[in-house]
Amino acid sequence: MPIHEKSLIRPENLKEHEELVLDGVDVSGHWSTFIETRIVQDYNESLEEEIAALPGGEYIHRCWQCGSCTNSCTVEPDWSAANAITFSSGAINTNDYGSNSSWTFAADNSWARQDNNTDGPAIGLFGVDAMRGTYALELEVETINDDDFIGIVFGFNDGDPSNSNANYLLLDWKQADQNVSGWGFGAKGLAVSHVQGIPTAGSFWSHSCPSPGACVNELQRSAALGDHVAQHHGPVALGAEIVAPRP
Repeated sequence: MPIHEKSLIRPENLKEHEELVLDGVDVSGHWSTFIETRIVQDYNESLEEEIAALPGGEYIHRCWQCGSCTNSCTVEPDWSAANAITFSSGAINTNDYGSNSSWTFAADNSWARQDNNTDGPAIGLFGVDAMRGTYALELEVETINDDDFIGIVFGFNDGDPSNSNANYLLLDWKQADQNVSGWGFGAKGLAVSHVQGIPTAGSFWSHSCPSPGACVNELQRSAALGDHVAQHHGPVALGAEIVAPRP
């Protein structure tokens, strides 16, 4: 039968008959594909109890493979422990600081694209807990007519554009230095900022903090890309690992 995640299985563990008929039914080719049993000889059956005995390990029974502790399986290194993100109209919650954003989605839900330029930050929330795990993604700017910011947020909650208690992290990247009347100076490069309250579009632009209730406080610029020009074309690969405090 077809195997949807065939690429994750070692080729030598896949068996397939070019010509096979069973009970008069032709199951040749991929219809006869099966996976050889994988036997782990040195599996430690008491591992859960050993982890539970460690400080903080008592919560091991709550594990549901979110990818917080590792992004790959320690038994089968090629197997990812991360959950896939679904990019679809049914999965997205749009959170805009200004005019409404418009989005297009891939037929296989593997990517999303913002189709319009908005007056303030436009955030597409896809329901993934970014504060728990390791994530890898690609961002791409598909125009040469603008050089505004692109980025991702961590710890953002649905409705935060109107939440005076909003508290999250912003990782953004700009193509070029730019002054905008009323907003101030927007610096090129990659930076991490702490967002609190309901900032104005100008605060997002200049990474400024006029008050605790409307703050975009720049925490750190990238050592390698802090003043580096973001590319107009071609995907930019980003990786982030966020570790939440133990309960």
